[in-house]
Amino acid sequence: MLMMIGFACISVLAPAMLSEIVDYSTWKFGVERSATYFSCFTFIVKTSDAMASALGLGIVGWYGYDATATQHGSETVFGLSLAISWLPCLLILMGAGFIALYPITTDRHAVIRRRLEINAGRLSNTPPLAAKITDTESSPLAYTKAPLSAAKRSV
Repeated sequence: MLMMIGFACISVLAPAMLSEIVDYSTWKFGVERSATYFSCFTFIVKTSDAMASALGLGIVGWYGYDATATQHGSETVFGLSLAISWLPCLLILMGAGFIALYPITTDRHAVIRRRLEINAGRLSNTPPLAAKITDTESSPLAYTKAPLSAAKRSV
Protein backbone atom coordinates (compact mmCIF):
# COMPACT_ATOMS: atom_id res chain seq x y z
CA MET A 1 0.00 0.00 0.00
CA LEU A 2 2.77 2.46 0.91
CA MET A 3 4.55 1.66 -2.33
CA MET A 4 1.46 2.66 -4.33
CA ILE A 5 1.30 5.96 -2.45
CA GLY A 6 4.95 6.53 -3.37
CA PHE A 7 4.27 5.80 -7.03
CA ALA A 8 1.25 8.14 -6.99
CA CYS A 9 3.26 10.96 -5.41
CA ILE A 10 6.06 10.63 -7.94
CA SER A 11 3.57 10.47 -10.80
CA VAL A 12 2.11 13.81 -9.68
CA LEU A 13 5.33 15.53 -8.56
CA ALA A 14 7.45 14.91 -11.64
CA PRO A 15 5.31 16.82 -14.18
CA ALA A 16 4.78 19.67 -11.72
CA MET A 17 8.52 19.94 -11.13
CA LEU A 18 9.14 19.77 -14.85
CA SER A 19 6.80 22.74 -15.37
CA GLU A 20 8.95 24.77 -13.00
CA ILE A 21 12.07 23.68 -14.86
CA VAL A 22 10.47 24.78 -18.14
CA ASP A 23 9.73 28.21 -16.64
CA TYR A 24 13.35 28.51 -15.46
CA SER A 25 14.66 27.50 -18.88
CA THR A 26 12.35 29.97 -20.61
CA TRP A 27 13.57 32.78 -18.37
CA LYS A 28 17.24 31.79 -18.59
CA PHE A 29 17.49 31.17 -22.34
CA GLY A 30 14.56 33.20 -23.68
CA VAL A 31 13.03 30.38 -25.72
CA GLU A 32 10.12 28.20 -24.73
CA ARG A 33 10.95 24.53 -25.10
CA SER A 34 8.18 22.96 -23.05
CA ALA A 35 7.25 20.49 -25.79
CA THR A 36 10.83 19.25 -25.96
CA TYR A 37 11.10 18.88 -22.19
CA PHE A 38 7.83 17.00 -21.87
CA SER A 39 8.60 14.80 -24.90
CA CYS A 40 11.94 13.80 -23.38
CA PHE A 41 10.25 13.23 -20.02
CA THR A 42 7.64 10.95 -21.60
CA PHE A 43 10.32 9.01 -23.47
CA ILE A 44 12.35 8.53 -20.28
CA VAL A 45 9.27 7.40 -18.32
CA LYS A 46 8.27 4.86 -20.97
CA THR A 47 11.83 3.57 -21.34
CA SER A 48 12.29 3.20 -17.58
CA ASP A 49 8.93 1.39 -17.30
CA ALA A 50 10.04 -1.10 -19.94
CA MET A 51 13.43 -1.60 -18.29
CA ALA A 52 11.83 -2.02 -14.86
CA SER A 53 9.46 -4.67 -16.19
CA ALA A 54 12.31 -6.56 -17.82
CA LEU A 55 14.45 -6.30 -14.68
CA GLY A 56 11.58 -7.45 -12.46
CA LEU A 57 10.91 -10.48 -14.66
CA GLY A 58 14.63 -11.25 -14.73
CA ILE A 59 14.88 -11.14 -10.93
CA VAL A 60 11.84 -13.35 -10.50
CA GLY A 61 13.21 -15.82 -13.06
CA TRP A 62 16.60 -15.82 -11.35
CA TYR A 63 14.92 -16.88 -8.10
CA GLY A 64 13.28 -19.81 -9.89
CA TYR A 65 9.74 -18.60 -10.52
CA ASP A 66 7.73 -20.95 -12.73
CA ALA A 67 4.37 -19.65 -13.92
CA THR A 68 3.04 -23.17 -14.44
CA ALA A 69 3.90 -24.39 -10.92
CA THR A 70 1.11 -24.65 -8.38
CA GLN A 71 3.38 -24.20 -5.36
CA HIS A 72 6.48 -22.09 -4.89
CA GLY A 73 9.32 -22.37 -2.42
CA SER A 74 10.44 -19.70 0.01
CA GLU A 75 13.26 -18.61 -2.31
CA THR A 76 10.81 -17.97 -5.14
CA VAL A 77 8.47 -16.03 -2.85
CA PHE A 78 11.43 -13.95 -1.67
CA GLY A 79 12.32 -13.21 -5.32
CA LEU A 80 8.75 -12.11 -5.98
CA SER A 81 8.65 -9.82 -2.94
CA LEU A 82 12.07 -8.43 -3.86
CA ALA A 83 10.99 -7.60 -7.42
CA ILE A 84 7.50 -6.39 -6.56
CA SER A 85 8.01 -4.43 -3.36
CA TRP A 86 11.49 -4.12 -1.87
CA LEU A 87 13.43 -2.88 -4.90
CA PRO A 88 10.70 -0.44 -6.02
CA CYS A 89 10.49 0.97 -2.47
CA LEU A 90 14.26 1.41 -2.36
CA LEU A 91 14.20 3.22 -5.70
CA ILE A 92 11.33 5.45 -4.54
CA LEU A 93 13.33 6.40 -1.45
CA MET A 94 16.33 7.23 -3.63
CA GLY A 95 14.06 9.38 -5.80
CA ALA A 96 12.74 11.14 -2.71
CA GLY A 97 16.31 12.05 -1.85
CA PHE A 98 16.76 13.70 -5.24
CA ILE A 99 13.44 15.51 -4.83
CA ALA A 100 14.68 16.87 -1.48
CA LEU A 101 17.70 18.35 -3.31
CA TYR A 102 15.51 20.10 -5.91
CA PRO A 103 16.69 23.74 -5.98
CA ILE A 104 13.54 25.50 -7.25
CA THR A 105 11.50 26.34 -4.16
CA THR A 106 8.11 28.05 -4.13
CA ASP A 107 9.78 31.42 -3.53
CA ARG A 108 12.32 30.94 -6.30
CA HIS A 109 9.61 29.87 -8.72
CA ALA A 110 7.58 32.98 -7.83
CA VAL A 111 10.62 35.12 -8.69
CA ILE A 112 11.05 33.30 -12.01
CA ARG A 113 7.36 33.78 -12.86
CA ARG A 114 7.56 37.48 -11.97
CA ARG A 115 10.60 37.93 -14.20
CA LEU A 116 8.84 36.14 -17.05
CA GLU A 117 5.85 38.44 -16.63
CA ILE A 118 8.11 41.50 -16.56
CA ASN A 119 9.79 40.33 -19.75
CA ALA A 120 6.37 39.81 -21.31
CA GLY A 121 5.40 43.40 -20.51
CA ARG A 122 8.57 44.84 -22.08
CA LEU A 123 7.86 43.51 -25.52
CA SER A 124 5.54 45.26 -27.90
CA ASN A 125 1.85 44.48 -27.87
CA THR A 126 2.42 40.74 -28.32
CA PRO A 127 3.42 38.69 -25.28
CA PRO A 128 6.60 36.62 -25.55
CA LEU A 129 6.33 32.97 -26.28
CA ALA A 130 2.92 33.54 -27.79
CA ALA A 131 2.52 32.72 -31.42
CA LYS A 132 2.48 35.68 -33.77
CA ILE A 133 1.52 35.67 -37.42
CA THR A 134 4.48 36.18 -39.73
CA ASP A 135 2.89 36.18 -43.16
CA THR A 136 -0.87 36.66 -43.32
CA GLU A 137 -0.96 36.79 -47.13
CA SER A 138 0.48 33.34 -47.78
CA SER A 139 -1.10 31.56 -44.86
CA PRO A 140 -3.10 32.94 -41.96
CA LEU A 141 -1.84 30.00 -39.90
CA ALA A 142 1.91 30.55 -40.38
CA TYR A 143 3.19 31.04 -36.84
CA THR A 144 6.60 31.46 -35.25
CA LYS A 145 7.72 31.73 -31.67
CA ALA A 146 8.93 35.12 -30.50
CA PRO A 147 12.10 34.55 -28.41
CA LEU A 148 13.20 37.04 -25.79
CA SER A 149 16.33 39.00 -26.61
CA ALA A 150 19.32 38.79 -24.29
CA ALA A 151 18.89 42.42 -23.17
CA LYS A 152 15.32 41.82 -22.07
CA ARG A 153 16.24 38.80 -19.92
CA SER A 154 18.69 40.68 -17.72
CA VAL A 155 16.20 41.45 -14.97
